[in-house]
Amino acid sequence: MSDQNVPFHQVISITVDAIGEPGQRIFFLQARTEDQTISFLMEKAQVETLAVALAKLLTELANKKPDLNEVSFTFDEEKMHIQPPVDPLFRIGEMGMAYDEEFDQVVLVLQEVVFGDVTVENSQKLGLRCTRQNMASLSSWALEIVSRGRPICPLCNQPMEKDHLCPKKNGHSH
Repeated sequence: MSDQNVPFHQVISITVDAIGEPGQRIFFLQARTEDQTISFLMEKAQVETLAVALAKLLTELANKKPDLNEVSFTFDEEKMHIQPPVDPLFRIGEMGMAYDEEFDQVVLVLQEVVFGDVTVENSQKLGLRCTRQNMASLSSWALEIVSRGRPICPLCNQPMEKDHLCPKKNGHSH
């Protein structure tokens, strides 16, 4: 994903959250700037991928640059929930991230999912600049949100419903 001509926003807070019951949840990424709130639709797998990628990036940075202030992978749950309005700008297709050494910030570039009449060239792209600490908190919170879904069957790795019939147990319930 090329980040040329991508509008960038300086973010003061960033979070992910889910609305709905497990199995029916809709996931959102929400960023706040000084004067606006921007929301995006995401898939659960994207939330988990983002969390892991952020943790990896921040851990590698800490190892390569020990002079950087340490970040904490803790979060305040009250501050991590999304806030109205939740009117998504677009559904996220691709994500990219990098570290901006000059400003000591993580840059997250989001691109709209491409389907129908939308082409990659015509899809929306947006960049978010945020502190390493905010991204560390986002990483931990995102993993927490993902874990609050339906339990995963240890045999077939599929989400377990009340009437889960595991194919590994030849259709018998647990």
